[in-house]
Amino acid sequence: SASEWRGFLLGGLLGAFTTFSTFSLETVNLLEQSLYWRALANLLLGSLACVGAAMLGVLIARQIG
Repeated sequence: SASEWRGFLLGGLLGAFTTFSTFSLETVNLLEQSLYWRALANLLLGSLACVGAAMLGVLIARQIG
C-alpha cells in the first residue's frame, strides 16, 4: 500500500541516507581540520560498530525466530 511505501522511503531509505551523510560529513570535517587520526578512528570505529550491531541484530532475530 501507499503508506507502507511511504514508511519505507521516509524511515528506511532516507533515514539511512541522512545518517550515512552525517557520518561522512563528520569525517570530512575532521580531515579538513588535519585531525587525521581522529578521522581514521571515526571511520574504523563507526564501521565496526555498525557491523557489530548488525551481527547482534541477526543473532537476536535467529534466537527469536
